[in-house]
Amino acid sequence: MRHATPGAPPPGRRLHGQGQRVLEQQPHRSGRRNIGASAPCASLARNGPPLPSRWAGSVGALTFRVRSQEPLTKETTVAEYLTVLTTTDAAEKAQALASSAVEAKVAACAQIDGPITSVYRWEGAVQTDQEWRVLYKTTAERYPELEAHIKQVHDYDTPEIIATPVTHGSDAYLSWVSEETAKG
Repeated sequence: MRHATPGAPPPGRRLHGQGQRVLEQQPHRSGRRNIGASAPCASLARNGPPLPSRWAGSVGALTFRVRSQEPLTKETTVAEYLTVLTTTDAAEKAQALASSAVEAKVAACAQIDGPITSVYRWEGAVQTDQEWRVLYKTTAERYPELEAHIKQVHDYDTPEIIATPVTHGSDAYLSWVSEETAKG
């Protein structure tokens, strides 16, 4: 039987900072505990029930909640880097969307995969079509220009344009994304 160290937090919790706030580590939906550089923080906002508004904080682009007596000052953070997704109905169109965005420096790179099968409702009917997916890597600063570029080049009436924040990445790669999308 293990004995608790006096002053140590209960199992599944960790003391943090000068005020000795307790970070609660919530289990991942799979039952595993989230492990990694910011393990106690990373899973809190995503895996648990909503917590009182006085519990909040952030690390990088992650929002997490901690038990604290301090008032809530920031609910969300904005990611500095994004992946942006669109689809089109031909490999040649995907190539044109990808290369024109990289040439315009609104994306550092674009990956094309497909064909994929898309099932969707359009004008009241369920459609099934073959499409190609284009995944761009860019900065949040360049997103408005990338979105405008996709809308201008794309031939769909309502192109899919979905941005997902990049919460972690290698410093070297993310620096390269910044350099390749820098204005000027």
